Amino acid sequence: MKPDAIDTQSESRTPVPWAQRVLALGYYLGGAPLAWLRPAGARTPFLAHHLRQALAVFALLPLTALVFFIAVAIISATMIFWRDLYEGVAVERNLINFSRRTFLCWGVLALFSAAHAPWGSMAPVPIIHRIARRRRLLHLAAGCILASYTLIALAGAFTLHAGTLMRHDPAPGKVYFLYEDMDQFPRALFALGFYRLARASDAAYGPGEAVMLDLDRGAIERALREGSFIFIGSHGMTRGLLVDGGWFTPEDARRTGLNRDLRYVYLTGCDQPQAWIDAFAPAEVVTFGRLTAVVEHIWWMWVTGPAKLRAVATQAEVGGNTL
Repeated sequence: MKPDAIDTQSESRTPVPWAQRVLALGYYLGGAPLAWLRPAGARTPFLAHHLRQALAVFALLPLTALVFFIAVAIISATMIFWRDLYEGVAVERNLINFSRRTFLCWGVLALFSAAHAPWGSMAPVPIIHRIARRRRLLHLAAGCILASYTLIALAGAFTLHAGTLMRHDPAPGKVYFLYEDMDQFPRALFALGFYRLARASDAAYGPGEAVMLDLDRGAIERALREGSFIFIGSHGMTRGLLVDGGWFTPEDARRTGLNRDLRYVYLTGCDQPQAWIDAFAPAEVVTFGRLTAVVEHIWWMWVTGPAKLRAVATQAEVGGNTL
């Protein structure tokens, strides 16, 4: 593909048709990589200018995402290994705020660039117009965007499939996934997070045995009475798990009455007491007597947990009592 000639005019001397303005705006809304695949000769100078500029805007997005992932890595490491530092200088709050500002700066730059399209302007945008001159970088940006579209489509397909593998009805199951959404995150996000575990449950116990429930006291009690493999995604402190504005403690678990086939419980809460091990005996219990990071639970859910679930089911089939 030949590079488009760089138009050095700051403004077009003739009015730009509204159809072209709308099309150019569509480049900034995600259509740029698809338009980049078309022959360069099919573009007017106005469209060519905004196509390059839109791709330049998207080329900056991975840098802002990189800042976010570095921030998450630092937050997670300090939570796990350097708690005094994490709590002493408010690492999470400061780094998240910094990451938000980088996304805000990118958003302002993207909006400012996109606003030139409906205005019919070809004026260069600071920073963006320099990136727009780098043809190889634009090729890379287009490829990355198309790849991200593929990943989004796959994530959507996994989420829909997960919805068919996990139930939300009152019928008892063998595998329970409890999650705390803090009234902020959609159920679909957690369905995607539990996808590999749900597939493992389907393979190990058969269809319809995985149940996903919003976290509350009743959901925990139900899971303990009915489940064999339980994941409890909750916040916590040394007093216990934070639920319903109160606490669910090891003593509460003992009073609930456990399923005689309960074999495995994973608790995500921070600073959980070792008393959970006695409360859930003889089941295997994974609990954390320290601060925990979300990334380590995601790793368990997608990498370690599915194999563990299958192993627990296999041991149950052969009548093993020791995990």
